[in-house]
Amino acid sequence: MSNPPSLKLTNSTRLWVAADMIDPPFANQLIFDGSGAFELDKLENAISMASAANPGSRYVLRGMLGSSRWVDSGVTPRLRVVDGAGWDGMGPEGAPACLRESLSVASGPSCEVVVITGSPLRIVFRSHHGIMDGRGTLTWAEDIFRALRGEPVTGSDPMLCEYDLLNISKGKIERAISYLYGAPTGRATGTGGGLTWRRVIAGGCYSSLLPKVMICVARQVWKFSDENARFGISVDMRSRGEGLRTTNNLTNAFYIDFGPDMKYDELGRIISRRQYNREDGTFTLEDRLICHTPLSLLAFIMKREVQAHHRSGMYRYSAFVSNMGRVNVQPFSGGGFTATAFWGIPPGLGMVPLFLGVAGHVDCVELVASMPQVLADGGRLDKFMRDIVDELAAMKD
Repeated sequence: MSNPPSLKLTNSTRLWVAADMIDPPFANQLIFDGSGAFELDKLENAISMASAANPGSRYVLRGMLGSSRWVDSGVTPRLRVVDGAGWDGMGPEGAPACLRESLSVASGPSCEVVVITGSPLRIVFRSHHGIMDGRGTLTWAEDIFRALRGEPVTGSDPMLCEYDLLNISKGKIERAISYLYGAPTGRATGTGGGLTWRRVIAGGCYSSLLPKVMICVARQVWKFSDENARFGISVDMRSRGEGLRTTNNLTNAFYIDFGPDMKYDELGRIISRRQYNREDGTFTLEDRLICHTPLSLLAFIMKREVQAHHRSGMYRYSAFVSNMGRVNVQPFSGGGFTATAFWGIPPGLGMVPLFLGVAGHVDCVELVASMPQVLADGGRLDKFMRDIVDELAAMKD
């Protein structure tokens, strides 16, 4: 009998495991709104079939330090059914408690499916971000719906990781990023932990959506700081190889800082060039030490850094933005369920003032922001999201 698949942790996946120790859940939470009803026994069977074909959904963490690995537990991710009556889906108020729960990488489950009853009916695909990225979670979800419709599941490669695709400059060691960038809602009101989130919907279609959103967010930064804004942009590296299909985390990030004179079309050209040239930068000294740092110590260091950021009012980045693009909801219907909308709750991290998830479907754009509570309180996050929608509407095609 062959050994189960196992995959070495990369720097980013180690960071995301440590992040979950600070502000759980550090997870992808992809949600489809819709109508109908699920037959739970058929849904459980579909999850089992799809997860066997995508064993990354069954990964748990084994080993220590440089020998840490994701290993296929062989255990099917769980299905839960919870009551969502009265929850509007626009923020954490009234949301089912399970959406605030951590996913265990030590004992599992590291991924799960949650059906939220109510109107609309919702199904949530939750995955620890150390194991999957957003696109990987969609890959798993697609196969679950294929099984529900009685179609063959496609499956995926459990052995790919970001190191297989990164274009890292050799030899040179970059300096760590300085804390020079302001937050889009001003200074923190304290140094405490905790995160919150908010969802808004912008009607219509937009060309050059990512740079337009970034300019809108940067304008909020410049209300409080005249320094450059620095953005981290999540980049799905699956396009770097023909036919790559995996649930594993293949998301890298690159960073762009720019000032108030930047136009969205110029910013779009910079982003396109960076993506086309695969300009992934190089490792800092911190990057080279991460694999030798115990996860508990890494979490302690990150927590101290969060507190330092909040005290100083300056951060390594102004925001992280993840653009899932336009998602066709049709493949995510089946088994008595018809999907009508797609959105997700992005993971948050105290050292990042804003994590903004962007996705389109049908004729609208979903914008969901996660933010440290100390930056969001006093209605600041609500006002920020309203301002973003208003500014984006002025850029509508």
